[in-house]
Amino acid sequence: MSSDTIRIAVYLTATVPQALALQAMFKYWNRLSGVGGSRRVAFYVDGDGNFHPDAQFVNLSTQSLPRLTDELYEAAIVAGKENGDYVFDFDPVAWLLRGKEEDRLKVAAKNGATGPEVSTAKARA
Repeated sequence: MSSDTIRIAVYLTATVPQALALQAMFKYWNRLSGVGGSRRVAFYVDGDGNFHPDAQFVNLSTQSLPRLTDELYEAAIVAGKENGDYVFDFDPVAWLLRGKEEDRLKVAAKNGATGPEVSTAKARA
């Protein structure tokens, strides 16, 4: 494991079919990462059905994890804000954590901000 990675555990409450579907999704994640593939992968949350995972996130690493602020949460949403079908990505979060002004402008550009500074950052992204 590289020095910039941490080990985490996510605990969920799920039915057997939900657990198997999640396992299938994670298997696909692993396959994509193994071949260098970049794709959106989704899991349908049936909130009015019986999917109520009560997800708990646990940092198993000795390295501390920054708090998930509203700014980081919003930056992670890269598509779907118009209809609630959110797509999350870690690149904008990484840019914000680096703390460089150019990176903040890239996040603003991805989130639809405009202006001369943002146009320049968009062109570089």
